[in-house]
Amino acid sequence: MNHVIELPINEMKTALTGLSKVISKRSTLPVLEHVRVTRDREGVVTLQATDLDATAIYQGEQRNVGSPCDFLVPFEPLNKLVKGSKEPVLLISEGKDKVRLKTSVGTSPMEQALDSLPVDEFPPTVRVEGTPILVNEHFCDCLRQALECCSDEGSRHVIQHVCLDTRPAEGHYIAASDGRHLFAANSFHFDLKEPVLIRNQAFLRWNKFLEDGNGELNVKPGTKKSGPWVQLKSGRWTFIGKACEDEFPKWKQVVPASNSKRTRIEFSPGAVATLLAGVPNLPGHDDSNRPVKLEVLGGTLLVKAKARDAKEWTRLTIDGATITGKATTVSLNRDYLLKALR
Repeated sequence: MNHVIELPINEMKTALTGLSKVISKRSTLPVLEHVRVTRDREGVVTLQATDLDATAIYQGEQRNVGSPCDFLVPFEPLNKLVKGSKEPVLLISEGKDKVRLKTSVGTSPMEQALDSLPVDEFPPTVRVEGTPILVNEHFCDCLRQALECCSDEGSRHVIQHVCLDTRPAEGHYIAASDGRHLFAANSFHFDLKEPVLIRNQAFLRWNKFLEDGNGELNVKPGTKKSGPWVQLKSGRWTFIGKACEDEFPKWKQVVPASNSKRTRIEFSPGAVATLLAGVPNLPGHDDSNRPVKLEVLGGTLLVKAKARDAKEWTRLTIDGATITGKATTVSLNRDYLLKALR
């Protein structure tokens, strides 16, 4: 019996864009280059992709009339056809390892027959159960910012993750670092027994995931046979990914205490606007570390930079900066400064 599934073309495009953030395009396992398409008894359609370490699942907006079915579709030809189509694309299962795609180009019908794989070759989906932790817009925004601070160096596995840090006694944090700059946001209270490390993954950075600012977080603790898993649900999307069991660095050791005697600078909104507008135009942006100097002198804050062969510094005076402490100078990468101010 052939099974036919149809989703609106715009919905299909959104689904495949999200799944492309997870799917393996050059995998040694051919099944990972497929999308799993399922329709349950209630007519709910889901599209799913995995790379074994992460899984993304999209649930269709409308019920799809038809008997239950479960089959695989090769991602690349499906994605190519959907990208170039303005009309709905029909997914037709023709046995265990055959599928057919149908659409229209203008008034002309178009169809493509594809070899597939049996659905039982697709890796089983990890079940992450338990009472979910509700997450809000503040969590979603902080998670995105933290992901941008993770390391991409393969030799530093643990800092390729965002830490939901439950260790600080005064409250919980979302923290991330690549060893050169640190992101940390507080005011959280996670119902977790220990910190959870979420891998930096392209799907989590995608702006269509968590776009409504609300979601649910579930964590499956590690066992002797398997490590921990984390699940995030938002809107039509579910993300399931391997978590990390390593200990996240004690990042608070590098953060000055609130009663520190180090020089402290507080920026007014006007000062922030001046920095955001002026710093990108300072010379020296061609240097490898893109350095600028922050100089506190006589109660005034200057931002200084110069080109490699220049004799004189270019100075930007920042009005609206409240300074507490001694005169000092510090050099840093301008990109990190701008990132912190945005």
